[in-house]
Amino acid sequence: MEKKWIILPIILVLLIWGCNNQGPPEPSDSPPSAPSGLTAVGVSSNQINLGWADNSEDENGFRIERAASSDGSFQDIGQVGMDTNNFTDDNLPASTNYWYRVRAYNDHGFSDYSNVATAATENLPTYTILYKVSGTGPVTNSAFIAYSDQNGNTQQIDSTALPWELTIESTERPRAYVVSATGATSYLEPVTITAEVWKDGELIQTSTAGYYLLFGNYLIDGQATASASVD
Repeated sequence: MEKKWIILPIILVLLIWGCNNQGPPEPSDSPPSAPSGLTAVGVSSNQINLGWADNSEDENGFRIERAASSDGSFQDIGQVGMDTNNFTDDNLPASTNYWYRVRAYNDHGFSDYSNVATAATENLPTYTILYKVSGTGPVTNSAFIAYSDQNGNTQQIDSTALPWELTIESTERPRAYVVSATGATSYLEPVTITAEVWKDGELIQTSTAGYYLLFGNYLIDGQATASASVD
């Protein structure tokens, strides 16, 4: 009798363990479920980010397609691996709309397509570089103000009265723009150069340089240089 009471619990444990440990599910012999909730967001002037919901457990990966118009033909632009739910589409032109769709795949074929999502790359930023040379000048006696652009081209303005300003607008990131004032004046006042960089109306960088004239009645040479660039 005691042996029976010992054996019965063991049998029950084995039965419960067997029910809970059926092993991994049998591999599917059909294509995976379609992804859903596709979103597209333009995050810069040359990049759009995609995201979607992964609704399958047996995909090998996802293929991404893009069209240049709402009624245009879709072209395959890339793929990502299993359990991935995002994709970056970059090196795109600015201010351009694109349409996207995604589908999963495995050894048995492709899923249905996701919904179509659309987004546009952002506009190119507008940079404004503003140079201001101020003082009670004028800058005289073979003095000059010189402006050099990022390609090394220099413009020189002789005997320039102050204040003097230069404004440059560009969609390229400004680098190594330099303006300098060199020369003399007979005033005990500073000559100051301010270089400002504005991006889409927001001031993002300022550079200031200047020199002081030590004696009011003597022509004291001095030089100031200020540059503008965006890292």
